[in-house]
Amino acid sequence: MKVHDIRQMVALYLTLQPLPPAFISESVYDAQLQQLLIDQLIANPHTIAYPPATDYQRKFWKNVVVALEGNGVEVEGEIYERLICMLSTPVRQGPPEASYLTYLLRRPESGTIPTATWRRPSGIDNFGQDHRPLTILESRTTIERGTTGLRTWRASLDLSEWILQNQYTVSSARVLELGSGAGLLGLLVATIQQLNRPTDTEQASCIYLTDIDDDVLARCALNIRLPCS
Repeated sequence: MKVHDIRQMVALYLTLQPLPPAFISESVYDAQLQQLLIDQLIANPHTIAYPPATDYQRKFWKNVVVALEGNGVEVEGEIYERLICMLSTPVRQGPPEASYLTYLLRRPESGTIPTATWRRPSGIDNFGQDHRPLTILESRTTIERGTTGLRTWRASLDLSEWILQNQYTVSSARVLELGSGAGLLGLLVATIQQLNRPTDTEQASCIYLTDIDDDVLARCALNIRLPCS
């Protein structure tokens, strides 16, 4: 059973990355793998609260059904229901709508945060205990409302990965981010700092998120205030 492929598929789905039909067909070929998809993407409290864009889901679940039927696997009712729900939703005209993107942060083996602290309470989501979801609302166009700051750029993702592997650089620091955009990097730093604090009264570490555009600042503030943040 290719559990690793399913985990990769889940991570790509949550960040709205393209998934070739051939990859889906090779990854979802039996009832157990199908149930893993249901648990992670349909019955997951986190994805229910912060779903990917409807147009992305529509294409994804259509390809999943085609893959399952092509592999001779009986499609579970939950997957058919999700596809029907997506197909019955009116197709949006114009630029793609903003969407929630969820990045699954894996605790590095060499991290400064204890395993017990990194894990989230049971029932909040169906992701593995070694992963913490970080969710933000992002634009899906390069430029929106005259700014490029409403989406996360590749450089920010790369720097986030580096910081995750080198948590000591920010865990006890005062950080100033210039041009925080939608807030992914700042939320990552804030998460690391919060999980590293032994007590609520220890406030030596902090992060300041800054930007120029009012729409960008509003989006950043919205993401900071998401209940899952």
